[in-house]
Parts: sequence; structure tokens; C-alpha cells
Amino acid sequence: MKRAEGKLLHRPLCLGNWKMNKSPQEARAFCQELKSLLEEAQTSHAASAAIGASDKTAKSSATQPLAQMVLLPPALTLWAVAESLQGTEIAYGGQNCHFEISGAFTGENSPKVLQEVGAQYCLVGHSERRKLFHETNDLCAQKLKALIELGLTPILCVGESLEERQSGRTEALVLEQLREGLKLAKGDGRFKTPGTQGSATPQGQAVPGGGFPLIVAYEPVWAIGTGQVATVEQVGEVHQLLRQELDQLLGSELSQNIPLVYGGSVKPENGAELLAIPAVDGFLIGGASLDAKSFFALAQLGF
Repeated sequence: MKRAEGKLLHRPLCLGNWKMNKSPQEARAFCQELKSLLEEAQTSHAASAAIGASDKTAKSSATQPLAQMVLLPPALTLWAVAESLQGTEIAYGGQNCHFEISGAFTGENSPKVLQEVGAQYCLVGHSERRKLFHETNDLCAQKLKALIELGLTPILCVGESLEERQSGRTEALVLEQLREGLKLAKGDGRFKTPGTQGSATPQGQAVPGGGFPLIVAYEPVWAIGTGQVATVEQVGEVHQLLRQELDQLLGSELSQNIPLVYGGSVKPENGAELLAIPAVDGFLIGGASLDAKSFFALAQLGF
């Protein structure tokens, strides 16, 4: 896929990180509401498209009126989400995993089990994992490699604290996190991505955005859960920096197919402005993803 004005030519991504929220029962209720909102939107879109168009055109136009939605629930809630979303185009993934498939790692989540329950994505190096659980760049690199080898798409998170930004260390820090996170997963300047191209879920559905070996999420730590949002200029600068570095590390042919998403107090009220930034291909959403209507409103932006 080629880029146009800095954008990827595919639907934007809306990644909903629930963090340690929602029981299985609450997750089922959320998924039911989200599916109802999706059905209503598609019905409305089909009706609008049918005006002055053939039935075939209307039907085609009704299939993709939204961003690609991905839910990232807690591990104990993943099964409920998987069951609730079966047969839909809404994807799901994990918030964390170990780099080994199995072993004496009490309390950890196997990436192989994520794969077997139909997960297609997994966060790597979220700021809370780095800060609260002391995850290093080396550990993130091992996790990212394990996910790619299983055909799952890692969502590598990079970002700086307020102190680091104020001291002028943003560029050095995010580039270090990116380089170190990718160091084990690339060979000869290219990703080794067995299983990603044309892969499918256990239900036989095509993986949304199939073939993407990676998603990179920029999340300024000072803008997560604080109500503060990085300015358009700040987000654009960092995303452009990350894109240039991906071009250097992986080559432009592969880099151009790696989405860059923004995370940091994203809400329906500021989503349109953020999505209009040329180098922003979607969102990693925290608090707003806990409400089905807010999450769906973000998925409707840009259409």
C-alpha cells in the first residue's frame, strides 16, 4: 500500500486499551452495545448510499464506514470478548505477554495462547508496563520478536515523561525505544514476519489489516489520563520523526505499511483534530474506550 499525504491507504485504527477494567460480564455488555452501534451505522450508511446508486454499489459502500476497531481487554476477560465478537469485523488482542510460549513463568500470559484464542494484536512496552513493572527495552524486544514469529501484530508503545520532554530528551528517548524494540525482529534491514500475510483467525476471517508486521504507538506519558493532550505540532513532529526512523531501519517499502497511532487522553472531542495530522494513522485509546458510544464515535471519525 502506498502513502498519500503522509497517510496509509487503509482505514484508521482505533485500539481500545481497557487496562485493568471490565469483568467478563461487563465486557459482554460492552461488546453487545458496540455491535448494535455498528449495525445501526451500517444500516444507516447503506440507506444513504442507496439513494441514487445501484444496490450493488450501496452494499459495497456500506461495508467499511468505520475505522478498524480493536479491543484490548484484561487477560481474564479476553475469552468473553472473543466469544462476543465472533462473526464480526471487530478485532481483539492482549495487553501483555511473555516472550516464551510456555514454561515456569507464574502469572504470565503465553503469546501462543493469545494466538489460539483468536487474538491478532498485543501491546508491547506500554508506559505503565515500563514504569510500574520496570520493563526494559531488551524485554520489549524479546516480546515483540515472539509475537511476530507467531504471526501476531505487536503494538510497540514509545513515549516520554513530562520531565523528559521539558529537558529536551523526547527525540533521543522515543528513537531509542523504537530502535531497541525492533533490534531482535529484523534481519538484513527487513522484518521476519512468518504467518502475517494472508493469515486468518480461527473463525476463518481475514486478519484486519493483514500483512502489517507492526504498529507503533506514540504515547506521551504526561498526556495519559491527565486530561492534557499534546498539541498538533508536538504529535506531528514526533510521528514524523518515527516515520523517518522506520524508513531508515526497515526501508521505505516496509515502513510505509506500518501504522503510527497516537495515544494520550484521546476523546471524541479532540479526535478529529488529531486524526487530521498527516502522520497519524489512528489512536490508542484509554479511558474513552471504556464507553462503547465514545469508542464508536472515535471509530467514525474521518468518514
